[in-house]
Amino acid sequence: MGRKVPVIPVAIAAEYEASVQPLSQFTGDIGDMTYSAFPTAAEGDFAIRIDGTSMLPTYPPGTLLLVRPSDFPQPGDLVLAKLHTGAVVCRRYTRSADTIALEPPTPGDSSETITWHVKQTPGFILWMWPVLASLRDERRNHHPAANMGLDQ
Repeated sequence: MGRKVPVIPVAIAAEYEASVQPLSQFTGDIGDMTYSAFPTAAEGDFAIRIDGTSMLPTYPPGTLLLVRPSDFPQPGDLVLAKLHTGAVVCRRYTRSADTIALEPPTPGDSSETITWHVKQTPGFILWMWPVLASLRDERRNHHPAANMGLDQ
């Protein structure tokens, strides 16, 4: 058993505006859904629940990702990021000098790589936090009908 962390759907996470309220208040206002199976959870962490199919096949709907907003991502980390467009993405973080790339989370994933120069395009990312752990439903991951929501 780990520390209880709030669970937020990805769509709700997209509504978070760092300039309006502290993250701890935002996650506290979402509701009372919590999860305590992440042994590495720390104070201030929260879990994101994957609701759609955009992260298949690696993360099927229902997957929980443990996010640590108090840490800065390291190269190779999976991150949750909100782009200036308002879209929330989960990608692999890489950096070379002043260029950051958010690459698909797994090889063969058809997600686009998002690249920008931090000095030429400030404000491209509104927030970005490392994902430390994931819990997924293995049955959903290996049964295509479940991935399409046909078994619910």
